[in-house]
Amino acid sequence: MLDKMKNCLESEKNVEYPVVQTGRYYLHSENILLSMLTNEEEALRCEAIGKIIKIRLPPKMKEYENFLCPKDDLILEPPLTKQLDRGQLFSIKNKPFSVLNYPCHIQTVECLIKVVRAILRQAIGEDRRDGMIRATVESRKLLPKLRTKSAFNFR
Repeated sequence: MLDKMKNCLESEKNVEYPVVQTGRYYLHSENILLSMLTNEEEALRCEAIGKIIKIRLPPKMKEYENFLCPKDDLILEPPLTKQLDRGQLFSIKNKPFSVLNYPCHIQTVECLIKVVRAILRQAIGEDRRDGMIRATVESRKLLPKLRTKSAFNFR
């Protein structure tokens, strides 16, 4: 696709490049696998199931290259399929996987990403990070919302 865009007129590039740049989130491996699982074609669904099964297999201890693969080659399982067992995963072969339509890029999510990034530097361990994130969110709910300069007057 990017090769085709190189041959476009400059006016077309100005329109197309921002769309491709903002849509690159959808090119993550887990999103591609998820779209394959929801596809009507059984062959694509079978291929996605095979890739997910391969992702779930533990690497052999002597295969150190599995731990050193570059980020671009890293293929991750979609979070929506992690709780499915093998039987449920194989049932997707017969019927496409259905995904609830819910917004994932809202302002609240963007604000929470900042909180999570800050806490990742402060806490070690999944439980501690989870606790700090929840405590931060709760404390922000309790604090007054000061949206204007006049609201900062504490006399």
